[in-house]
Amino acid sequence: MEETDRRYPFLKRGIYERIKNEVSKALDEALDVIKKQSIPDYTLLISCADYNKVSDDKHPARYDYRINNYTSINDDQTLVEVKNRYLGMAYSPKHIITEDSIYYVFMEIALYSETLESRKHIREIYRIFSLLSGNTFEWKLTGRLGKYRNGISEMVERLNDNAQYKLSQIYENVFNIDNEIRNFFAHNDFVIDFEDKLIRYSKKKQSIDFEEWTKKFLYQSELCCQLYEKMDKRRLSFNEDTNKDKVEVTIPDNKGNDQTYTVSYKVYKSENGYEPKFIVVK
Repeated sequence: MEETDRRYPFLKRGIYERIKNEVSKALDEALDVIKKQSIPDYTLLISCADYNKVSDDKHPARYDYRINNYTSINDDQTLVEVKNRYLGMAYSPKHIITEDSIYYVFMEIALYSETLESRKHIREIYRIFSLLSGNTFEWKLTGRLGKYRNGISEMVERLNDNAQYKLSQIYENVFNIDNEIRNFFAHNDFVIDFEDKLIRYSKKKQSIDFEEWTKKFLYQSELCCQLYEKMDKRRLSFNEDTNKDKVEVTIPDNKGNDQTYTVSYKVYKSENGYEPKFIVVK
């Protein structure tokens, strides 16, 4: 009986580089459109503005709506680092495809599932599509992540009927079954079938082939990693990109009432080089 080939069919590095470039152009287009539509909303987006409940009966003066929300920024630090290390290793020109590659398939499934459960990542993607849809910046995104994953799918569908942004096209073409497969991966309801080159899930009733799966994983990984990289770069180049060092933005108070504030932008020297900060002033 012929032995099953258990090597994992990694896509050629050229295809990976094409996906990487496609995601980069899509993110830049989306962020540039948001910047053109509204400098205040763009400012809130790249300054990592977020709602983070810190006030209570004993500390009513603590402010729940904040920019430069570094606690939130660091939420995905480990996930992004592991993804970058994995991609650097698996798609290195020096990488040797091993005979038994179940480790790589399982790692990709684990990283993919972890990203689908990342509150920070899902909320930022939701905000981007919401702004592309013509809405103002949404501060208070609380509750179950499923609501926002479904919201992303709905906005993507509407955008592709009208605007045809590269980012919404990627989402529709690549992540069209995310909500369907999330639970099966999260609850270990899948089988890696090397004989037929498939990942079977939903009690083996459904499947996705290795090549389609690898593309899905690469698109998601590049989107997750590049989004944070681009936000970091755009925070540093904010003054040059917008010709502004002060912007009026809307920030709710702790009762949810909108207030107008001026945000001042400055870059400070730090131990790691330069650190941009958006400072709220009256």
